[in-house]
Amino acid sequence: GGAAAGPSGPSGPAQFMLTEQYRMHPTINKIVSSTFYFSKLLTAAPTTKQRQYPMPASFVDVPHAREEFVDRSCLNKAEAEQVVQLACHAVHYQGFAPHSINILTFYNAQRDYLERLIKREAIDVQVLSVDSMQGREADVILLSCVRADPAAGLGFVADPRRVNVALSRARESLVVVGSAQCLQVERIWHSALKGMQRFNGAPACIAALEAAVPRGWGAPRQAISPPRRGERTSADREFEEELAPAPEVTAAKIEQRDSGIPDDWDASDDDDDAAGDVGVGDPPEGWDEESSDEEDGKVAVS
Repeated sequence: GGAAAGPSGPSGPAQFMLTEQYRMHPTINKIVSSTFYFSKLLTAAPTTKQRQYPMPASFVDVPHAREEFVDRSCLNKAEAEQVVQLACHAVHYQGFAPHSINILTFYNAQRDYLERLIKREAIDVQVLSVDSMQGREADVILLSCVRADPAAGLGFVADPRRVNVALSRARESLVVVGSAQCLQVERIWHSALKGMQRFNGAPACIAALEAAVPRGWGAPRQAISPPRRGERTSADREFEEELAPAPEVTAAKIEQRDSGIPDDWDASDDDDDAAGDVGVGDPPEGWDEESSDEEDGKVAVS
């Protein structure tokens, strides 16, 4: 696809950003493009033909869930239960292969709890933190947002680079599960949710899916091999590395919204706490960049 020179970072030269993407269903791309790239990121024609899932972007509201803080991470049990209901439906009714489905979450405590629920259901669906998902893709992405207290804020669930990565991983279906009241106060989430079909709870979403998606729809499209590392997008590049500019670039610039984040920010830190949200690029006092809880060995990134 085409590429354009992006804005210069706080401490370096311009980055390159795709102007045409080959991964996402056009509906999902429209959400990502309008939220982060001023609607200038387009879907390649072959991808538009290939991505035909009837309900590509859904938001499942879990209005009465409660967030809990565990070891400086965050957990939402009621939301996790609904995510697992949707994962089971994607496997047993829609026919997607378990390895073509990824459950994502912003918090490691939620990831660990979701892994226990998935094990209980005996479906081999991988659960990953958003930070571990950079550079990867899947047919179906179920995103657990966790935060549910408007008074406490969203922490790094409102960080634009993390949200960009989370929303741009799905090839066919993106289902976001969270609290609408809590999320929509932030500009990026307000923008993203406008492009999604909304449902009050997982059962309502499942009923709509069964009305729109034929049983076994995902089976012919399942991959033979395990998940591969996918097409690298602007979200991946901005999240993890700085690219040198080409000698000459004449294409129009695509400037990512909310891009003023220091290059040395460590996105693997998972230490949001109830006392107050840590600002982007401003690690908490006493934070050790060598001690991320992503190092616990529970997330496979290869």
